[in-house]
Amino acid sequence: MRRLALVVSLLLPLAGGCADTPKEISERDRTEIYLVLERQRMAWTSGSLVDFMDGYARSPDLVMAGAGEFRRGWQTIFDRYRAAYAANAMGRLTFSDLEIQSAGPDSALVLGRWHLETGPQGRGGVFTLLFRRYDEGWRITCDHTSALGGS
Repeated sequence: MRRLALVVSLLLPLAGGCADTPKEISERDRTEIYLVLERQRMAWTSGSLVDFMDGYARSPDLVMAGAGEFRRGWQTIFDRYRAAYAANAMGRLTFSDLEIQSAGPDSALVLGRWHLETGPQGRGGVFTLLFRRYDEGWRITCDHTSALGGS
């Protein structure tokens, strides 16, 4: 019972962050984060997986959650994308309904929708990204993406 109380006490502040009014983040930081996402969108649409992955922290601590699984590490996530998408079948990626809020010093939480056109049928869903500021700029450190009708 003590462990449950400890877990709840640790998670409550995190849960409150999603329900509260978004914290302010500077316009400069907001613009830089939008630019990371725009570079990813353009890279994906042009078939450049390497450039798309530049938006992620090149770290073994990078985490991606989706399709009922957790993947860890930049290389693991890159290898998964490379196996799943041929350069000529990546499609046209768009983002919408982006919300950016501070998640603490040098961190930001981004919520949004994604849509991928890959011929007559498209698919889409929602995502939550945790960005951190590094010397080289803002990078995604945690990505939870779900597809409509999926996980």
